[in-house]
Amino acid sequence: MLKRKMFRDIRLNLSQFITIFLMIFLGVMVYAGVRSYMEGMQNTANVFYSENNLQDLDVVGQNFTDEDLENIKNIEHIKNAERKLTITGTMESEEDRTLQINFIESNEISKFYVADGKAFNKETKGVWLDEYYANHNNLKVGDTIKIKYDKMTLEEEIIGLVNIPDHVYDIKDESAIFPNHIDYGFCYLSTKELPENMSIYNYVMVDVDNEENKNYVKNEIEDKVKDAIAVTDIKDEFSYSSYQNEIEEGETYVGVFTGLFLFIAILSVITTMTRVVKKQRIQIGTLKALGFKKNKITNHYVGYGFWIATFAAIVGLIVGPLFIGNLFIGMEMSYFQVPNGKAAVSNSSFLVAIVVVLIVSLVTYITCRSELKESPAETLRTEMPNIKKNSLNITTKGIFKNMGFSSKWNIRDIIRNKMRTLMGIAGMAGCCILLVCAFGMLDTMKNFIDTQFEKLYNFDYKLTLKSEYTEDMLDKITAEYGNNTSKTLGIEVKNGDTREANNIFVDDSNGYVRFIKHNGEFMELSSDDGVYVTEKLV
Repeated sequence: MLKRKMFRDIRLNLSQFITIFLMIFLGVMVYAGVRSYMEGMQNTANVFYSENNLQDLDVVGQNFTDEDLENIKNIEHIKNAERKLTITGTMESEEDRTLQINFIESNEISKFYVADGKAFNKETKGVWLDEYYANHNNLKVGDTIKIKYDKMTLEEEIIGLVNIPDHVYDIKDESAIFPNHIDYGFCYLSTKELPENMSIYNYVMVDVDNEENKNYVKNEIEDKVKDAIAVTDIKDEFSYSSYQNEIEEGETYVGVFTGLFLFIAILSVITTMTRVVKKQRIQIGTLKALGFKKNKITNHYVGYGFWIATFAAIVGLIVGPLFIGNLFIGMEMSYFQVPNGKAAVSNSSFLVAIVVVLIVSLVTYITCRSELKESPAETLRTEMPNIKKNSLNITTKGIFKNMGFSSKWNIRDIIRNKMRTLMGIAGMAGCCILLVCAFGMLDTMKNFIDTQFEKLYNFDYKLTLKSEYTEDMLDKITAEYGNNTSKTLGIEVKNGDTREANNIFVDDSNGYVRFIKHNGEFMELSSDDGVYVTEKLV
């Protein structure tokens, strides 16, 4: 009997129950979708890093010899080490398109994920090209490309299109905000392709047996390898840290945006369910008069909210990752070069769905029990509003007495339904916050770009010099273009046992690079000894 009544009530109040379903569905879908894309980014990267053996440390130097490599390999807790030469070249046909050229002896560390073509072989002549760069420039396996470096031109066949774990996020230089896969990419060649006069190595990739032993290995390399200029943790390098920062940023707005969205959805559902139960007051009284026990009546009305909320939450958990999760992760993977990116449902999404269902059920339970407190005779009567003496006199005093009838009626409704009014205000405020934040993100990004490229960068073009430039070359360039120079150097900041890779900017740009304070005012750098550090670093 009660089941038939439930279906009849749902049919008669279909619009209200559809509203409840949609609010819970949307709330859970948004949370599960955004959370699944963050979880998917982390899981996908972990698999990529693990299966392709991302290095733990990078050792930077001028020229690592065979002896240096053996000294590194013989250090305790080092599983393996590989050398590589990294230089920067350009495409002969398109000189504005830059390639980071890497020559390697083997590929056991930071291994290739081959999207198309053949795996790395030291004896194979040819180039393994960045898959994203190839796709954006209509290049494929079997094509021949010409790469210029200094006065040398390499004419190579494309052997494979690859993704590599230490090239997840590559930008041309510090003036770029996002990767541009049209004009910047990377490629790898065997050291067999190196001319004899270029048989030098400026990087050593190190695979450590355990995370806890990294600092020990760093100290040992610095002590035993004289050619080591810097030893950096891969987690401090730009590619890895940029990806992790994106995940951390996502964790922030998952809590803010989706949490706020869920809060608004729950408020709406609470209001609607309370109204539905209140409308059933006479039916509740009738059931009591017919002898139905309180628990059975309570379970009947709790079932309204429980089953609809459960069904809506399940659909939200399914649709969220499939739609929002895969949509967002697809957008992210257009910037980050991680293959096989897909959304992954997190445990927190199931927990949130359960909490939402419990809240809806609890509110329905409390509302129903409040109706069941009264006797059947009282419940069968229309509920009289519980109004305190003189609580409505406010509309007859001061500025209120000159108001129209409808305005006074609205004010009295607000006074009679304080909780519903507060929930309405909270819901509207939450919606406004979401709108302002959503549109504000675009304005913030525009402001950031304007600050970076209009205020801080007081120039239109920049010349980047090779690391092996001579003083004569520099004098010739400054004579033609002006002595407005700067230098960016990679450094390692030590604080006790903690180390962090960073950059130091040496400024001699004569105002072409400017600096601002926290309040937006320009500041002049003093010529006194010392360094300026950013607020974030402090």
